[in-house]
Amino acid sequence: MRIRRERGAAWLLLAIAAVMGLGACSTSGLPGGTDRPVPTATATATTSPSPEETEPAEPAPTLPPKPAAMSEETEEGAIATVRYFIDAVNMAYATNDPSYFEDLATDDCGSCDSIASDLNTAASKSQIFINYNLTLGKIEKAGAVDAKMFGVAAKVHQGAIALHEADGTVVEQVDGESNVLTKFALVFVNESWAVREFVA
Repeated sequence: MRIRRERGAAWLLLAIAAVMGLGACSTSGLPGGTDRPVPTATATATTSPSPEETEPAEPAPTLPPKPAAMSEETEEGAIATVRYFIDAVNMAYATNDPSYFEDLATDDCGSCDSIASDLNTAASKSQIFINYNLTLGKIEKAGAVDAKMFGVAAKVHQGAIALHEADGTVVEQVDGESNVLTKFALVFVNESWAVREFVA
């Protein structure tokens, strides 16, 4: 379905999240020596490699390829972008890495910046989000807001979530479930849809 541009109500622009916690510290040791004379050679102390040096790092999880529809200036393309964006946000919270969704949004997406800031703060304090999982439900409305912006309104489901320290201590917890109508504003730039803003 090709987008037909129409005037419409402005989409609200705000989303806020917050996290807090404590950081972690590390220790290191010094190599020992010997008191036995060695006239012709210098004794060389050896140290065992740390587990971080010997164990290969696990590869970072990856998202599936972007849907081809995201590069089509259609209603279907805008909706496909919102679905993929939700998946990317889930991956970001699972890894404390906002880069999963940042290239799917415009540089001035304030809601995206808020999430990225919270994830970076959690990562710097070695904190972990537990059970963060958004699910996009029924599309309630989709249509052009003006000549440049397209809107998608959909129910977004979220279950109980928690923020933990690395040792398992609970920093913050939200019990219960929510199913909230969320509005997404998108723009078509550089031959692809991008999230301009969203608010619940």
